[in-house]
Amino acid sequence: MPYSRHMLLSILLFYCSFSNGQGIVTDKTYVDLCMKKTDSLLAAPNNGYSTSTIKKLQAGIDALNNSFESYCKDKKYYSRQQGHAHYVHLYGAIATTTLADIKNNISFNDFRKKYPGVTIVKDLLIVKLKYGDNSSFAAISFDSGHPKGYYQIDHVIIKGNWIVSSDGHDAFYLPEGIESKPLPEKYARMAAYIDHMADTCYWPFLPGAAESWLYQESDTNKPINTFLDYVNRNTGKPDITYSVSAEIYKRWFNNRYKILDSLVAGTAEFMRLFADAKAAALKRGYATAEMEDYIERYSSKENALLLKRGRKVQVDCGNDYRPHYRIHSMQRLAAETGDVRLYMLCSFYLHDALGGVNTRKKSYVSQLEELHISPVGIILGYYLYVEPPTETSMYFPRGSSYRLADHIATSGNADYYITELLAAISDPQLDNYNRVLLCQPYIQYISHLKGHDDYVKHTNLLQKAMATLPEYYSRQIKIPEEARFIR
Repeated sequence: MPYSRHMLLSILLFYCSFSNGQGIVTDKTYVDLCMKKTDSLLAAPNNGYSTSTIKKLQAGIDALNNSFESYCKDKKYYSRQQGHAHYVHLYGAIATTTLADIKNNISFNDFRKKYPGVTIVKDLLIVKLKYGDNSSFAAISFDSGHPKGYYQIDHVIIKGNWIVSSDGHDAFYLPEGIESKPLPEKYARMAAYIDHMADTCYWPFLPGAAESWLYQESDTNKPINTFLDYVNRNTGKPDITYSVSAEIYKRWFNNRYKILDSLVAGTAEFMRLFADAKAAALKRGYATAEMEDYIERYSSKENALLLKRGRKVQVDCGNDYRPHYRIHSMQRLAAETGDVRLYMLCSFYLHDALGGVNTRKKSYVSQLEELHISPVGIILGYYLYVEPPTETSMYFPRGSSYRLADHIATSGNADYYITELLAAISDPQLDNYNRVLLCQPYIQYISHLKGHDDYVKHTNLLQKAMATLPEYYSRQIKIPEEARFIR
């Protein structure tokens, strides 16, 4: 049976944590066991969700679908601030002089005549990356759609057609100025559908969430620590030492609730200590992974979800998938408690970061359809970049354009989504930033194809759509040669 990338990495992490000698327990072992439990759920039908949970999600999504028209009425979306630009690098003493001229909005032709030796890179597409006091603009790469770090200006000063750094060393000249225009109604509705289905003004974690290691097992909070000591003592939890085998720890992990439920959980002492620990955790807004589990079992899933949203997790390295496990656990609790918009927000994050959950069994599109969600509204709407609602908004970032290609290729109705993608790329009413970005998933989609005829067909379709872009952009978008793709 093939496994998802997420499951393979989770199993690898689980194995590695036990791979020292006979299998040594570390401070990561508890969460590694939780991850293995999560992976077993993901391998089950409906990702381990009960029929009642699926029906609860469907009912919540149906309610959102029914209220969509009133939600999006008169709602407007704008493209990210962007523009056609020429980059200028200024250096040495000349920067002081040029900064004064730029602040006086010198024309580009006069600037080139006056400073013939400066470095100029023409015909870039720049976009606003950061807002507020530390606003920044950067040119995007036409090969990936990602910002080019070496053509980025922070702490900008905007004067007429110029964007310049506060020290005067770097500048963009925009012949047509900065632009942010309304999205056409078709795409505005897609963006609105995303915002309606999930509260995209927030991340899955709450504002001001604490940060810690996911596998943190100790807690300095006295009521929480007292309760965990009591539970661990009564369930025989092994100490985390280099002499304890993973098998012994795993046995405790799997059997602890049997001991608690049958011998301890109903006692007055347990109830008193648990009540104190729960109150302390909820007041503080977060708890350890182990305490979260006990609150889910002996208090409520709603309280456990609140605590999980109150603690962000740090990663050991780029391949550390424990933070994604945390989002998985939040998504599960959101589903079971009927918090549809949080469920969808976690879904966006996971499908973009991991390429889908349990995709070996169902495509992302089929999973959306099963939940009564409009696939085209999600598939394309999530990948449109729009201006944040406010300068200080925590607007949830749109998805990776590369992941869009995977969703289209596995949709079972690729021609429909390709037609929509080509229409967006060719639409002069849509902003150039989104149009250029959407070329990348098409190029990635071509990489999924097999055979010369399909390569030629879709290359021609994409080139025809790209021809509707300004020529100084379209000539910079490269479609790799057929040999890169066809095996």
